Amino acid sequence: FTGHAIHALAEDPIIALEAGVTTEPLIVAKALEDMPGEPGKIMCVAAQPTDREAFEALRVQLGGCLSVSGSHPRLLEIGRLGISKKTAIATVAADLGMAAQDCAAAGDAENDLEMLAWAGTAVTVENAVPEAKRLAHFVGPSCDEGGLADAVAWLLQRQSTLAMADETGGRNG
Repeated sequence: FTGHAIHALAEDPIIALEAGVTTEPLIVAKALEDMPGEPGKIMCVAAQPTDREAFEALRVQLGGCLSVSGSHPRLLEIGRLGISKKTAIATVAADLGMAAQDCAAAGDAENDLEMLAWAGTAVTVENAVPEAKRLAHFVGPSCDEGGLADAVAWLLQRQSTLAMADETGGRNG
């Protein structure tokens, strides 16, 4: 992933499927040296169940020097240490003068855990990884059942309730 396209060293139906999901163009290079610049992220795609064993080997081998996390049971993301969704949301919040407790985050996978733990309010869906559900203040139905929409509705209702409490001086008026 370069931010504008997905680059691969071979034409592969699994990679083409992922490019279709992200709607980014897929560019096939003849050699590693033909790849443009440095990648923003390397995505490993498990085509076979046994590929997950290779994922674990990559975690062990690269975990000390790179960020390695799953974003889906068949996807493993590899990137620079210190670059994460949590880093991004914390940077934007700081630029806006917002504290973590005033921020909400939604996520359902391993690569969301640091961000969910950082935000003052975390929401997720029923089909999230167990760790995300433990961090969440609200768990909606699965993604396929509109769970994120329910989470957003819960956040808006919570915000409205908190705003009304502030206006009336809290429960004791």
